[in-house]
Amino acid sequence: MIKTRFSKAILPLAFTTAISGGMLVKTTVDNNKNEIKTEQRAKTNPIENPAVLGTIFTLGLFGTAGAAALGRAVDLRYKTSHEKIEDIFNFATLNDSDYQEAFEEVCKELDKKGEVYDKEELKKLYTPKSKEEILNLIDMNKAHLRRVTENCNQDKRAAIELNYLIEEIKSAVKYGYEIKSDDIKYQMLYRFDKATLPEKEWTKKEKQYKADHPEIDFDKQIGAPYEKKWQHLVNVAAVESFDRIEITIDNPQDLLELLNEFKTHIETEPEILNQYDRRVCLAKIKKAESLLKAFGKLPQELYQEILNIYIVNQRSY
Repeated sequence: MIKTRFSKAILPLAFTTAISGGMLVKTTVDNNKNEIKTEQRAKTNPIENPAVLGTIFTLGLFGTAGAAALGRAVDLRYKTSHEKIEDIFNFATLNDSDYQEAFEEVCKELDKKGEVYDKEELKKLYTPKSKEEILNLIDMNKAHLRRVTENCNQDKRAAIELNYLIEEIKSAVKYGYEIKSDDIKYQMLYRFDKATLPEKEWTKKEKQYKADHPEIDFDKQIGAPYEKKWQHLVNVAAVESFDRIEITIDNPQDLLELLNEFKTHIETEPEILNQYDRRVCLAKIKKAESLLKAFGKLPQELYQEILNIYIVNQRSY
């Protein structure tokens, strides 16, 4: 299980780096798996091949536009997108013991094949990644998925919800929460397919998802409608322009009332924030209320953090 999860996210990169960097100074080939067999074929006229004739007919019928559409249908970016989603989940959930076990496993495989390698250098490739590295890797895969969903453009809301789910995983990494279930991975896969597949294909795929994972509520609401989206964007712009200074107010009760409005909104409409942002924001609001009641002032940094989560991270349409 761990080896499979790890290999999807890191193992190919580790081997590529090791080989290209000269870490493995002697390599062997598994003939059963890697041997390339060639055979002589009788010379025939390609035009007599029914498959070729079919292709020529198809391209002739649809012309250049048809060929372009066919190219998009087999776009490698689309083919690898499910793997990108798996990688996002794997990078966020692998722990130190996963890295160690994977390192020990690859050493066993290399030793069994008689490879000569620098164990200490190889170990570096299996060092747990920092929070910043994981977030960067997630962002790279997120950008790939965004390009694909924009290119396919089948369901814009599903694409937005996919983005919200990726951001939820990023929040878990950022705040140090453990993702205890793989439900979110299947929710991401579900939204990606909904955002990219034509209606007929999606109808069939949706039934498959729900049959394979009856325990997951794929129809649950992700995010919430915002009455005045333009006002939300204005609020976001205002928050992002604040300077980090300590504010002192004459009447702490005014700010206490505002913070209480934030808290009430989060508690009555929890889907405006993902579960990790929600927990952190409520904790910061509680801390801010205590400071205001005790000292009548609030560090701007703390207030900025609350606004960044409550307003900037809000999941609204």
